[in-house]
Amino acid sequence: MKKPWSLANRLTLWFTVLTVLLVGMIAGVSTLFVLGATTREFDALAKEEIDELRAIFRDRPLEAEEMHKEANSLHTSHPGVRMAWRLWNKDTGKKWGEFGDTDLLPEAGKVPREPWIRLRQVPFENYQGAETIGPLWIDMLVDGRGRLFPLKKYGVIAGLILLGTGVLALSAGVVFGRKTAGLLEHIANQVHETSVGDVPKWQEENPPVEIQLVAEALTKALARARDEQERSSFLIAGVAHELRSPIQNLLGETEVLLMRDRSTDEYKSILISHTEEIQDLAREIDNLVTLCAHKTNQGHASLETFDLREELRLRVPRELARAQRRDVHLKVELEGDLSVTGDREALLLAFRNLLGNAVSFSPPGSEVRLTVERQGDEIFVAVDDQGPGVPVDQRERIFEPFQRGKEAPGMRSGFGLGLALSREAIEAQGGTIRATESPLGGARFEARFLRGPKGN
Repeated sequence: MKKPWSLANRLTLWFTVLTVLLVGMIAGVSTLFVLGATTREFDALAKEEIDELRAIFRDRPLEAEEMHKEANSLHTSHPGVRMAWRLWNKDTGKKWGEFGDTDLLPEAGKVPREPWIRLRQVPFENYQGAETIGPLWIDMLVDGRGRLFPLKKYGVIAGLILLGTGVLALSAGVVFGRKTAGLLEHIANQVHETSVGDVPKWQEENPPVEIQLVAEALTKALARARDEQERSSFLIAGVAHELRSPIQNLLGETEVLLMRDRSTDEYKSILISHTEEIQDLAREIDNLVTLCAHKTNQGHASLETFDLREELRLRVPRELARAQRRDVHLKVELEGDLSVTGDREALLLAFRNLLGNAVSFSPPGSEVRLTVERQGDEIFVAVDDQGPGVPVDQRERIFEPFQRGKEAPGMRSGFGLGLALSREAIEAQGGTIRATESPLGGARFEARFLRGPKGN
């Protein structure tokens, strides 16, 4: 199990570390630049002094006393820098003379390792007396350790700046991290304190945009949860009422039926009424089961390839029988190749809901027509009736869940799920559905959907 961590502590740590690293990199680069400039200055000084000595002894003889005098003069002209010279024969290794701060001079041919001591070794040419003295090399050593104090001072200042920056970054990180974490904690507390079904109202003034986005997202999520809860409560209450009332009616009618002997026609009439009532309840239960399955398994529908013509011939007889009992003529027209790949049960339930609504709202002696035909890669569906039709202002709203239209004569209004589930099934198949006026004078529900699944 991973150890829990604090957003405030992580923000503080990373802000401090990154700030110190940035300032440290700047200080390090500037220090390297200063060191490089200083060493280049010492190298240039060594070359300059050698060139001066060459110029001096080009016009007068090279003698030890004169060399001492010039060395002291050059030495005193550069305070804070110690210098030493050695003239020697490279072929024999014999020293001709050492001058200045001779204790600084290393053994002949060796180079000091300290970066603040620069040694330059070059031939000492074109001096007077070379015929008798012979060829010489000059070692010029510059010791800049006397100038380390300003650099040390710079290092101390850079260190203090780095330390101060770290402290400021740590303080700013603590403040910023705690402020951010505090805002998130405040949002969490408001969510915890919000009653079930309510939506919290954020009271923080001028929060950061990111925190505001989190708060708004939570508000919308809680609002959706509240709406879902209200719909669930409405659905539960509707289920209880819709199932209890017809079941009580069925029980009551059955008990009355059994109180005395009746004729065959009376028994048949009541049983037909019971059958129709039970079929209506079964359709509503199918809608509820489909709704729950859709919310649980959304995106995981089972796709099948089936012949819509054959499936409708198997499923429509129930609706035909219901239409006959209500003295409604149901006409079915199926044209073309109606093979479909999709969610079989969802699509067939959509047909049953559309036909059931049309039969329910049709007056006795009227006609309901189901037209299904293939049009290219689409299936066209039209359900026409001679009922009262759908008002223009309700033609879009009736497809929303839990929206109930006007009750059909002698029928319950239902849960408002049939048309909503029909639209979901049609749209899942890459299609559309709409309500309009029928050529028969009533309502027309017209749909188009792909023969294959959406996206294929």
